[in-house]
Amino acid sequence: MSFNDFECKIVTKPIDDICNELNGVNKLKSRHELLCQTLASWKLGMEQNNSQLNILNETAQILNARHKSVVEMLASKSADPAMLTRLQREIHAMELQVDIWLREISDVSNEREKLQMQHAFEFSHQNQHLQRNAANFELAKMDADFLCRKHCKMWHEFLTNEQEQKEGNEEQ
Repeated sequence: MSFNDFECKIVTKPIDDICNELNGVNKLKSRHELLCQTLASWKLGMEQNNSQLNILNETAQILNARHKSVVEMLASKSADPAMLTRLQREIHAMELQVDIWLREISDVSNEREKLQMQHAFEFSHQNQHLQRNAANFELAKMDADFLCRKHCKMWHEFLTNEQEQKEGNEEQ
């Protein structure tokens, strides 16, 4: 009897196994949805952070233009008391605005780091679960017929070897 003549019947899975597989697929789906929500939250946070950085960049350009005008006023070396008073007020106002700008840029930078670190950890953690589940899913998709044939071939070889050993012992 050759292996090709050997029949192998596929055994259906019990309903509990099918339910367990469906539960596993549902868990994978839930984790994927959570990962998508986390990504959307991160994207929104980063877009808001980028908007804040753009506003701060515009403010920096305005402060730079004001700085140039103060430099020009100083370059004129005017001794006019009204202009000196105006220059003094402008410098004081710029100092206050620069202090506010520095605090805001620090806050925005800290928030960006927080977003990146928090979501990097969440992505990493959820990605590990998804990879593990994806690997389990791929294993579950293996062809049952192939496994059955391999099992049958192994038993056939075992039984054939055992029969040959019995025949060899009888001849001696």
